[in-house]
Amino acid sequence: YMGLGIVRTIQGQYDEAIELGHALVAYSTAHDYGHDIAGGWYVLSSVALAKANYDEASEAVSLGLDAIRQTKDQWFMAYLLNQQGQIAIARRQYATAQRYFEESFSLRKGFDDPESMLVPLTHLGLIAVLQADFERAISCFKRSQDLSKQLGDTGWWIRATVGLGNTYLALEQFSQAHSYFIEVLKVIIQIELPHLQLQVMSSIARFMIETGDIEAGIQYMSLVYNHALTENEIREVAEIALAQYRESLSPAIYATVMSKGHE
Repeated sequence: YMGLGIVRTIQGQYDEAIELGHALVAYSTAHDYGHDIAGGWYVLSSVALAKANYDEASEAVSLGLDAIRQTKDQWFMAYLLNQQGQIAIARRQYATAQRYFEESFSLRKGFDDPESMLVPLTHLGLIAVLQADFERAISCFKRSQDLSKQLGDTGWWIRATVGLGNTYLALEQFSQAHSYFIEVLKVIIQIELPHLQLQVMSSIARFMIETGDIEAGIQYMSLVYNHALTENEIREVAEIALAQYRESLSPAIYATVMSKGHE
C-alpha cells in the first residue's frame, strides 16, 4: 500500500494515493503495526506536499514520527525528516530545512545506505543554491551525481545534474550551465518520468530567458507552470520567473506566448 501510494502520488493520482494512505493507517493501527502506520502518514504527507497543503503535510509527518518513535526505527525516520525538510523549503525556512536534511543524511550514512543518502544530499545542494552558497551547492550536487551514477539511479542523477546546471546559471557561467543541461536532455528524453521532465524544462526555460531567447523561454515556463504534474517547488520557481520577465515583452506578445504554454 505504501509503495503504490507513492507511485500514485508521483503519477498525480492524488485521490487514490489518499485512499491508500488512509487504508494503510487504519489497517496498521488495528493490528498495531507501528512502522506501517508511519508509512501511511508518509504517503499522506507526500500528497499534501504535492498539493502545497503544507500545514496538512506537517501534521501527517508529526503523526508519522509519533508512530515511528514507538518502534525506534531510525532508518524510516530519515524518510520523515526528508519530508520535514521539504516542508521547510516550501516555507522558505532554509536553515531549518538544512538541519533536517543533515540529520537524515547522517542517519542513512550510519546505515551505510548510499541510495537513501542521495535524497538529503541533493536537497542540501538545492538549499545551498537558495542561500547563494554556490561552492557548497556544487560540492553537494557533484557528490550526488557521482553516487547516483555508481548506483545506476537515473532519477537522482538527473536531479543532481540539473542542480549543477542551475548553480552555474545562477553564477552566470552559461557555457558550463549549457553543458549540464545538454547532458540531462540526452537522458531525460529516453525515460517516462513526467515530473522530472518538467523540472528539466523549467531549468532550460530559465536558461533560454537568461541567454536572450525570452519568448520561447516564457512559453516553456508557462507550460511548466500550468502542467498538473509539476511539483509545487518547481511551479513556484516558474511563477516567479514569469512575473520577473513579464515586462520584457509587449503585453500582446506576452499574452500570445503564455497562451501557447497552455496548449
